[in-house]
Amino acid sequence: MKLIFTILSMVLGIGYTQNIDKTITVILIGVENTRGTLIVNLYNTSSGFPTDMTKALQSKKLLASAPLLQVNFTAPNGNYAISVMHDENNNEKMDKNFFGIPAEGYCVSNNAKGFMSAPSFSDAKFELKTNITQTLKLIY
Repeated sequence: MKLIFTILSMVLGIGYTQNIDKTITVILIGVENTRGTLIVNLYNTSSGFPTDMTKALQSKKLLASAPLLQVNFTAPNGNYAISVMHDENNNEKMDKNFFGIPAEGYCVSNNAKGFMSAPSFSDAKFELKTNITQTLKLIY
């Protein structure tokens, strides 16, 4: 059906627009070592953000192979937030020290930082209308 509307809009000049998926390019900088993996999660709601990867819309894992890494997501227009965890011991959870402070590298979109807690979805969210790049620096 979309194909028919696309052809009609091109031939007749009708203003039909599709919500074509856009690319979110995530560039991770400051990866401190090559142990484990980086887990990059894309959320479209605050539910589970930033640590519950089971509630992420999409999730990707990268080997921690270099100080600079890139991953891409595709998604339709909307509001999103990204969380990243350097899972050095591959246990798929954020390890914390005695005081509850993360013991592994992490970051979220917009390089948002929390105060006495994890960054919020509202601080990390961005609107996707065109292809976008988020350059995120890991915090250790």
